[in-house]
Amino acid sequence: MYAPGDSLALYLVDFTAVDSIPEDSLGYDRVSVGHFRVAGLGRGGYLPLVILPQPKLHRILAINSEVELGKNIFVGAEYAGSTLEQNRFSSDPRSRLNGGALKLNTRMLPTQVSVGAFALGKLGFSAAHRRVDGTFRSTDRFNEVEFDRKWNAASINTVAEEINEVSTMYSPLSALSAAVEYGTLKREGESESRRLGSEIAFADSNKPYVRYKREFISSTKLLNDMSSSWIRERGDGTYDLGVVIPEVRVERESKQSRLSNRDSLFGESYSFLETAAKVTARQTGAVSASAEFQVRSADSALGGIAMPAFNSFTQLYGVQVTSWKSVSTSLQLNLRRVEFDPKFQRRGNQNTEVVLVRSQTRMTPLDRSIETDLFYEFSNQRSARMERIFVRVQKGTGTYRYKGDVNGNGQPDDNEFEQTRFDGDYVAVYVPGETLVPVLDVKASLRLRLTPSRLIRFPATAMEKLLTLFSSETYARVDEKSTEEDEKQIYLLNFSRFQNSRTTITGATVFTQDVYYNESSPEFSLRLRYGERRGMTQLISASERTLQQERSLRIRSQLVREIGNTTDIGMRTDRSVASTASPRDRNLEIISLQSNFSYRPEREWEIEFQLGLSNTRDTFAERNVVSNINEQAIRIGYGFAGTGQVRAEVRREDVVLQGNSYPTGVMPYEFTAGKSLGKSFFWQLSTDYRITSFIQLTINYFGRSESGRAVVHTATAEARAFF
Repeated sequence: MYAPGDSLALYLVDFTAVDSIPEDSLGYDRVSVGHFRVAGLGRGGYLPLVILPQPKLHRILAINSEVELGKNIFVGAEYAGSTLEQNRFSSDPRSRLNGGALKLNTRMLPTQVSVGAFALGKLGFSAAHRRVDGTFRSTDRFNEVEFDRKWNAASINTVAEEINEVSTMYSPLSALSAAVEYGTLKREGESESRRLGSEIAFADSNKPYVRYKREFISSTKLLNDMSSSWIRERGDGTYDLGVVIPEVRVERESKQSRLSNRDSLFGESYSFLETAAKVTARQTGAVSASAEFQVRSADSALGGIAMPAFNSFTQLYGVQVTSWKSVSTSLQLNLRRVEFDPKFQRRGNQNTEVVLVRSQTRMTPLDRSIETDLFYEFSNQRSARMERIFVRVQKGTGTYRYKGDVNGNGQPDDNEFEQTRFDGDYVAVYVPGETLVPVLDVKASLRLRLTPSRLIRFPATAMEKLLTLFSSETYARVDEKSTEEDEKQIYLLNFSRFQNSRTTITGATVFTQDVYYNESSPEFSLRLRYGERRGMTQLISASERTLQQERSLRIRSQLVREIGNTTDIGMRTDRSVASTASPRDRNLEIISLQSNFSYRPEREWEIEFQLGLSNTRDTFAERNVVSNINEQAIRIGYGFAGTGQVRAEVRREDVVLQGNSYPTGVMPYEFTAGKSLGKSFFWQLSTDYRITSFIQLTINYFGRSESGRAVVHTATAEARAFF
């Protein structure tokens, strides 16, 4: 009954997350993406069913107005009404929700207050009332981003909600200000919150800057009779001493949640105290620097009481050099140590020491004839081996297809998916496994560009003229995530320890060397390239090593004013080897020629003709298979000035196989770049047209006939209106 990929199977099972499992139904738990396990009757969070989308209709009407009653005094009102038909097929009146939201507010901007000739300072005031029906549904978020933290309540409304807020600000001096705000939130029969906030700040260009802010939120959840008190305090100050700027910050939070008739704390209760000190050295010449130290201690609820959870110490250092003799560089060093109490270590927490080093340097000496970019980053973190899984998507939008349950184990395995050019309904994604391990992560790169023509402005000798015709660019990069125990082998870039099958999680090295002749000339130019990329990925089920090498020549020329040509001649190596047998294993040697002619008789017209030839040999595991591919294409485009364009293309491909066939009959996708054996034809017609400045029409048609199979037609049309 359940046979994935079998045409005789009665069911193709998809699982959907549900809110609850009926008591007489088997529920499932998700083990990993695409893998589900029976949880039992009435248990789990998934069911083997597909919830069909329902046709909905959602309408919103919003009205907003504001009136200035007097100088700096404003009164405003806003109303929004919504209608949501959750299922247009249903006649049940409960599927239709009608609701409204109303907000009234008044505010007085900070205004100078005086008694006779005596100025008392500036005074500001604001008050607001908001009511939202429980049946109101907005098409967009209308609560502020930190609504949850502000009110200690979820930012959802399923019952009527009422918010009242009032605040006042007083500034007796230009450098001194104070503010107080109070608010209440009520959700009928569900919860209540009260919030009191205050802030005082002193800021003067010749004196220290000091600010203190305090918030207190008291909330009650009526449904489970749980009460919470949440205190947040923050004070910071700085003083500009000229050469250096010292800063101090103290931050404290304490949240306690418990049942109204009990003393035991809920698990969401916590508290922390963080103290930070920072010193910034003003830029002297081209150099600036900073140093910051942070100390944090935190408590958490354990067994119904607050207990010390962890202590942390963080150091942040930074140095920056800006435009010093054509050199710009920055260096950042972050160190963080976290030590957990033994009681919390038994819950799975571990002491950690995190190091992050980041350096970026750019050098452009000799009138930028030499450009050098250096990048280095090192960190230690916790990571996991990756798992490659395949996720089903809409047909035609994926890059893989499922061949069926080849090994008969009833599960879609990695080697049962193959790449495809068209009609793919799966995509490959990489997700981390469940087990985290300490990992060293390093990233480093070098870019070097040489442009002699920028230094030799007026070449006089034959050698100088020759040098100005050439330029080059060198790029090297290394990425490595490793479990190597000897850290210095990684952060000191000992490449012999990289891409090690025992310690590497993921790793890659990239090297590219380009040499240009007459690079900036539109008439004739050459590019000679050598590129290499070596990679390794340690998957949960296996490890994979890859190698790509490229040796190519690109020729660009403008034969006549209307005709241009770009030709690429190249030899490539494409190798992939897994620790277990995989249909993606390959060892390809590819020789290719691609030539593209473009003809522009008029500004509106563009005609292109493309010719491609390639020879690919696969010698993996004593294979000796060769594919010869030739392809031709012609493209024609016509542009309507300011309104759109029409494009048409016809392509022919011919793939001929020589030598031994594949034992399994399955070729690696890269062997023919997904092209089918034999002759294939493709044709495409598309247009983009702007009917008006607010309406755009797009039409696409694509047809194909691969290896004599039935013709497949695909057409799409889209109209967009901009308001």
